[in-house]
Amino acid sequence: ASLLRAQGKLFYWPQDQFWVLTDYDLAGLVLKSKDFSADRSNFFMARMSGCPFHKVANFFDVVKKMMVTSDAPGHTARRKLAAFGIADNVLDNFKPAVDKAVDMLIQNVQGKKTFDFANEVALPLPCTVLANLFCIPEEKRKDFYKWSNDMTQFFGGASENIELDAYHANEGAASLKKYFAELIEERRQNPKEDFLSHLLKNQQSLGLDDSEVISQAVMMLVAGTVTTTDQLCNNMFLMLTTDLVFKKLQKDQTLLESTIEEVTRLDPAVNFVFRVAKKDITLENQNIKAGELIFISNHAVNRDPQVFELPNDLKMDRTRNPHFSYGNGIHYCLGARLARIQMKSLFEKMLVTFPNLDLAADQKPIKKHQSLAFSGFETLVLKI
Repeated sequence: ASLLRAQGKLFYWPQDQFWVLTDYDLAGLVLKSKDFSADRSNFFMARMSGCPFHKVANFFDVVKKMMVTSDAPGHTARRKLAAFGIADNVLDNFKPAVDKAVDMLIQNVQGKKTFDFANEVALPLPCTVLANLFCIPEEKRKDFYKWSNDMTQFFGGASENIELDAYHANEGAASLKKYFAELIEERRQNPKEDFLSHLLKNQQSLGLDDSEVISQAVMMLVAGTVTTTDQLCNNMFLMLTTDLVFKKLQKDQTLLESTIEEVTRLDPAVNFVFRVAKKDITLENQNIKAGELIFISNHAVNRDPQVFELPNDLKMDRTRNPHFSYGNGIHYCLGARLARIQMKSLFEKMLVTFPNLDLAADQKPIKKHQSLAFSGFETLVLKI
């Protein structure tokens, strides 16, 4: 983040031909401006040069109708639809299910000398929670994570083998589209108190077709699994490696919620947010052309000294923390409250259950490196 900020508030990265934005106020302006689009189709297409479009047709068919890649007015109806499935009253009733999932995962690792937090806890927790929210049976849950992960890595800029990444993302999208189409028919016959049933109940009033319902369901699943897994890992790592934070929380859990926000600020799972200029525009004396891409660096924005006192320090009691880790403006993460509920439930349980928790000395944590937009851990082995 400091290296990016040293380049200035807004600078051009010629190697990959995009702009990088590091300033808090400027980021807020871009994210709220109608002059910048959330539609990144051209970015994906540019990366797909040499790969026939039909090989990614399913991926584009799903992604182009997601609210996260839509601008107003299409975004408005799609966001309203998704909001019905994750409204406050729905989540209030869902908290016991989150606690139950946490208890199950903690029980599974108790008694071990070490466990891989990334793969044994942080990965299955949001998968279980989202599967419960959708009422998806146990046997489909591993498939759902793979499909979601394949879409996320391509969406976020995976680049070692573009054609292979595209193939996996397209297969994941096709599988999710097919599954949700079948689930829609089932829910119409037998509605439940689940995410999809809430969407179907309000679909007609918002004038949205089934393909748009499917895209919002896929978006919630994809965004809610991989990014929450990554954020849980990033937060756990910081709490164990910075200023004895985990030990301090064991003595005073009243600081847990503010600490969660602080570690989320310092190491967001979403590295960059993409926007595309709709027209030629001047920002910070820089001439941005229509169609050019802007990468907003959440790490840099979240460490702006004009907004955050001692921005590089982990302050457990930071009371004002308007970070961008869940976005800003009309695209603020709809699932942020659900992510926070999971984090609080999990870390509360871990603080009590594992008094001597630490990193395993002989197994170095391995960070993910396959995505530009997202960051987390491949493995994070802890000793009990």
